[in-house]
Amino acid sequence: MKKYKEPTPDDYVNIAQKVRSGEYFREARSMYDVSVNDPMAERYFYVFVSGMALTILLVTFYAAQSLYPLTRVLPFVYASNDVVEDLPRIIPLRKNNYQSPSEAVLFFLAGSYVSQFEEYNIATIERNMNGLKANSSPELFAKYQQRLHPTNPDSPVVLYQRHSNRLVKVISVQFLQTDPTKIEVVFDATVVRSTAQKTTRYIVELSYQYTGIELDDETNVVKPFNFKVTGYSSKIVQGNS
Repeated sequence: MKKYKEPTPDDYVNIAQKVRSGEYFREARSMYDVSVNDPMAERYFYVFVSGMALTILLVTFYAAQSLYPLTRVLPFVYASNDVVEDLPRIIPLRKNNYQSPSEAVLFFLAGSYVSQFEEYNIATIERNMNGLKANSSPELFAKYQQRLHPTNPDSPVVLYQRHSNRLVKVISVQFLQTDPTKIEVVFDATVVRSTAQKTTRYIVELSYQYTGIELDDETNVVKPFNFKVTGYSSKIVQGNS
């Protein structure tokens, strides 16, 4: 600790001179700024910086929270010839509240399978073939390839080529009354040519394998399910021009 030193007469003279010249008060004010004002200013600056850092932390936290839970986005392909008139829309698969989700998905898959099997468009034939390959038994897919082969005189490739399209509209999907293990699909097939079109109604009987839809008890996510068509037979019920 520094020992206090008694001021000398010269010190008093110097102080008196500084008081008369005003230097004494300037030094006192400078010492006050250094000891009082500067720390307060720095303290406010630190508070401001801390507040900004806290705000950035909160914004980052909420932004990170919005990313969870992480979900996988599944793209889908929608073909449209007129994006103005033919707008895509999402409709429920269940026809009523009494239909189970598993049954609704089964009927949707069956209707989609028949559409891919029966329609013909040179622009979508490859996509339909890939879908049928994934959802058909090997034996049934081999029969489909034989049906489509150019050596078959009834092949859609031979009949329609590039000048015509065959459009399919599914009318109804239900379990076969005589055999509930099969599905009955009623659809209209319209052959569109440059000069005319012809619509014919068919009934298709599908034999299938379907595991159904179940939720995982731990993750509450739909478990992977399987749908395979093992038998396919169709017949004409009504034809008109």
